[in-house]
Amino acid sequence: MPIQTFLFLFAGISLYSLYDGRAFGNSDMVILHFITDTLPVGVSGIITAAIFAAGMSSVDSALNSLATVTIRDFYIPYINKDANDKQILDFSRIFTLLWGLFAMGFAFFAGNLGSVLDAINTVGPLFYGAILGSFALAILTKRGNQKGMFAAIISGLAVVGYMAFVTSIGSMWWNFFGATISFAVGYIVSIITTGKKAVVTEPSTEGEEYFGSNLSIPGQLELVVKGKIEEKDSDGYYVIPGKIDKIVIVLIAFFIVQTVGLLILQKLL
Repeated sequence: MPIQTFLFLFAGISLYSLYDGRAFGNSDMVILHFITDTLPVGVSGIITAAIFAAGMSSVDSALNSLATVTIRDFYIPYINKDANDKQILDFSRIFTLLWGLFAMGFAFFAGNLGSVLDAINTVGPLFYGAILGSFALAILTKRGNQKGMFAAIISGLAVVGYMAFVTSIGSMWWNFFGATISFAVGYIVSIITTGKKAVVTEPSTEGEEYFGSNLSIPGQLELVVKGKIEEKDSDGYYVIPGKIDKIVIVLIAFFIVQTVGLLILQKLL
């Protein structure tokens, strides 16, 4: 993802230089002008086909993911706990169709939000703050639990919703305030709802492995202390929170280098 983002930004700076900073009525038209006015016949067709293919690959993945979540989190737990494979497949197709219709309807609304970038910076921040705050609670702390995570998401969405629909605070600030308050609320709730001694799920049969998803975060920490599970998995990544993997440091360094490099490139072009 960081490399992909870098390529997007590099392409944007290059097009800005090509058109000498020319203002377009809609920034989405810049790449279209470049394809139709600059690229040779044949290449422009291939690029256009690639754009459609990339768009469809993203849409079908999103629809399948939404249908899967709907099946697993709503249909099976609340509607049909004994659903067989055929029923799950049939209803997943129905939910995919329904989510597709919803996406089509939302597309008409999204067209009024301006360019794609404007739409992303308007719709995305409604959820990014709560997501970032809850992830930070799970990864960076050792006290986070399920109730705290739930409180983090709800509080983050509530705060961002208030800023979006009641105040005039810009959308780029929603991420910061949403994530900060989401993390703080989730951490406080986790501390309040965590007992003095964490309950550890022991394996029911001899030789059964421990699965992190079945344990609370304090439970995982206790198993690590007891030496029953390792701090890292087979790929070298930490299985408990409060630790930062090397890849995280590499990504942060790459982000800094990328930002500085793009600033220099913008000045040169």
